[in-house]
Amino acid sequence: MEILQFYLIILFSLLIFLSIGFLINYKLKVLNQNNIIDLTLFGYSCFVLLSFFSYFVLTLKSEHLLILILFFTILFLIKFYKFLKINSKFFKKYLFIISIFFSIFSLPLIIYGEQFYVFRGNYWDNFNYLSSAVLFSKFDFSYLRTIDLKNKFQNFQSIEGIILYRPYINYFLSLFLKFKIFDPFFTNFCFKIFLLILNFLAFISFLDIIKFISKNYKIFLSFVLSLSFFTIYILEIEALSHLGSISLFLFCIKYLYLVNLKFEKKNLIFLSISSAALFIIYPEIFIIYCLISFSFFISCINRVNFINLIKNLLVCSVIFIGLTIFSFEINYKFLLF
Repeated sequence: MEILQFYLIILFSLLIFLSIGFLINYKLKVLNQNNIIDLTLFGYSCFVLLSFFSYFVLTLKSEHLLILILFFTILFLIKFYKFLKINSKFFKKYLFIISIFFSIFSLPLIIYGEQFYVFRGNYWDNFNYLSSAVLFSKFDFSYLRTIDLKNKFQNFQSIEGIILYRPYINYFLSLFLKFKIFDPFFTNFCFKIFLLILNFLAFISFLDIIKFISKNYKIFLSFVLSLSFFTIYILEIEALSHLGSISLFLFCIKYLYLVNLKFEKKNLIFLSISSAALFIIYPEIFIIYCLISFSFFISCINRVNFINLIKNLLVCSVIFIGLTIFSFEINYKFLLF
């Protein structure tokens, strides 16, 4: 019963991301309104930035963010009911696919129970993420920054570094810990399944670049990639930040390619939002994305006006820095020092 309840929470979370992505894209008009997977991933990007500013910058309680998100979702359901009705076949198809995906990863949980998901893989990092997420779920960030963490929570080894350096994914997990009906260890494992589902959808989206592959074959390949050694390895070593960033990494690369240097204002904003969200979650993988982006721009020098290219790069940089500069203490310092 717990698994079914958490599955419904995952579906509602995907609906939240779709709602945010659709409403913001409704103004930007970058994505096709029928591209529901990409709207969901874009909504994930916007959610990351919205929740980051809410908790780490404005130091608001998580409950305030959840109320705002609930408002976005209700507004979407009321205002765009026809959109949901028109795309009902798509929703039914992917509801079935996501159910299969969730069942594959939750089956060991059903068979082996707590022995499977508590002390599995790299349980040192697992407990670090979970313990810090518990603190984020109970206290606002201003309180955690002003108290003496080492003395206040002396049983938590290296708690100061865990909370103050690259902590977004810990906070994201803390939002799911708000559901008190679940055991924290159970919530933690299901949260990882949720991140895997986002990665699975991102694989499908990324493969859209290859036009000669059928949609069903792309879904099959995405299943294979999601069950591959690399994905399972990241899951087993409890690299939550890495696991939570793969979807946005693929999403950013896809649209860096598809924009094809048609740098309209809306495209610049779109790329900057997605790139900033990737940096907030996992700044290390953002460096790899920067190298790919740099290679892409270099390859286009002979095809576009160099001055316009530089201007566009500066605009992207300004928007990106404006969105991420508030993470200097917890992300930029993490990379620099």
